[in-house]
Amino acid sequence: MYSDDVKKGMILRIPHFKKVEIKEVVLKSYIVKAKETRWSIANKYGITVDSLLLLNPDLPKSSNYLAEGQELKIPERNIVVRDSLVKTGSEKVPDFITYTVPAKMNFYRLEKAYGVTEEKIKEINPLVKEKGLQEGMNIKIPTLKGQSSSDTQVVNSENFIFYVVRQGQGEMSLSRDLGVSFSELIAFNPALKDGIKSGMVLKLPKSRSTNFTVKNSLILPKINLVDSINVAVRPKVMVLLPFRLDKIDVNNSSIAKKDIDKRLDTKISLGFYSGMQLALETIKKKGVSVDVTAFDTQSTKSVDRVKEILEQENIANYGAIIGPLDPQSIQEVAKKTAGLQIPVVSPNLTEQQIGFGNTFYTLPSNEVLRAKILDYVSSIYTNQNIVIIADSKHKEASDAIMAKFPKAKKVSLIKDLTININKLKYLLSKKVDNFVFVETSNLALSKHATSVVNSLNAKDTKVRMFTTDLNKAFDRDDVDNLLLSNLNFTYPSVNKEITDEEFNKMYRFKFGANPDKYAARGFDIMYDVLLKLAYKNDLFEVSKIVGETEYIANKFNYVNKQNAGFTNTAVYIMQYNDMKIEEVEKVVPKV
Repeated sequence: MYSDDVKKGMILRIPHFKKVEIKEVVLKSYIVKAKETRWSIANKYGITVDSLLLLNPDLPKSSNYLAEGQELKIPERNIVVRDSLVKTGSEKVPDFITYTVPAKMNFYRLEKAYGVTEEKIKEINPLVKEKGLQEGMNIKIPTLKGQSSSDTQVVNSENFIFYVVRQGQGEMSLSRDLGVSFSELIAFNPALKDGIKSGMVLKLPKSRSTNFTVKNSLILPKINLVDSINVAVRPKVMVLLPFRLDKIDVNNSSIAKKDIDKRLDTKISLGFYSGMQLALETIKKKGVSVDVTAFDTQSTKSVDRVKEILEQENIANYGAIIGPLDPQSIQEVAKKTAGLQIPVVSPNLTEQQIGFGNTFYTLPSNEVLRAKILDYVSSIYTNQNIVIIADSKHKEASDAIMAKFPKAKKVSLIKDLTININKLKYLLSKKVDNFVFVETSNLALSKHATSVVNSLNAKDTKVRMFTTDLNKAFDRDDVDNLLLSNLNFTYPSVNKEITDEEFNKMYRFKFGANPDKYAARGFDIMYDVLLKLAYKNDLFEVSKIVGETEYIANKFNYVNKQNAGFTNTAVYIMQYNDMKIEEVEKVVPKV
């Protein structure tokens, strides 16, 4: 036993690990020159075109085009991306791996992780066919040997994520860092049998993505920004917000308060900036000197005022600009700063097609939010019955749910406003739990659907309610919170509830009130920008190597979409539970 003391004469078993061959390989950036092709670059650095694609998974698969000035990742010295990473018709891998079935595992998840059907598993595991899939079973999972090319999945960034082996890593450290046994790694990467080499690119199923910070299909190393501060760097940031001081009588506090309450743009701006001030104080306590200048853009659509500010300031000295709030002004700032490669951070806009790649959009788009909640439901899905209630304006959401869960059922609506209750009752299952998606922006339909679904949530019919878009139709002041709590209503969100008591205490002490979501967002955006600039005074470079960051009530994980700018893909999955709204724990199984 592991708990027994070691005694003289005992016979111990000591594991023998293969000798690790270390070959230092460092990746670097390469800027594409005029008329260069994928083949010419790969040939120049002694790698295959497939290897180039693995190191640059964001390259389009439908075209071989490379743009002059495009940035690629290439090895400083030759890197061997093993043939096992590229699917060919003659690829040979082991017949099967031995796998211990964890709790709550099912055939659906096994197929997602290993690409093997329920029928195939039962075929080579008679006990599974006889007794079903049970926790603790040791089963054989077939690999790709013997399958025809038509049976196998193409190995690309749509199916896999990739990890670059660091210098000095061996079997134990790889297994620990990636959360899988070494035998599983070999099953996916047979070249490991020949030794572990620094710079090797290993693959894992994409279903494991939630266990790591992944960007452009590559698993990123974890970086603690607070511990990586360079106090020699002095970040310089400009803030552009419509405080509307031109419309507010600052000499009369009572009138000023009324004016602020009437002006949403002023209220939002003051909320953002109050949080930003706390972020400045917080980072100064960590020894970082900062230089932040705020300007009043006056109107939310005053492009002329923005132009005036930019002309008066020496913008080349700034490491980042936060704001303004409206798309037209953001476009003007991005246009003026694009040539200087100054990042422009939008506090309140999702991805905009403005044609400038130096813009960071801090709000995840509706498409990102929808994808995240569907991925979450997929991660907990076993055999639940999925039902969709969607009005005609939300066909896109309904279609996305159907694409993810082809067996889902749709409820017909009467005049796009009323649920056919008998039809819904017929579609719900008493044998398995029910997941009901409600997709609407109509408050009346939202209240009606919540009430009806809750009335059918009984002892013999278990129902949980979801939506892919939490809009005003689900406002907690209008929809019965008790019903939402009964249904464990779950949805994707840009932010979570403010639970950091230290932040609340600091805010109340400084401003005499409780912080709202704008204050928390202002803090999180400013703190994120300053920490990244204090780590490496280049927001573009930091965004390539730093994955998800999280603070008071918001998190950020930027993906570069070239001319579309950098979009935030970090999303919270929130759930009503016992009359409270809580973040759902990640429950994706490690298969």
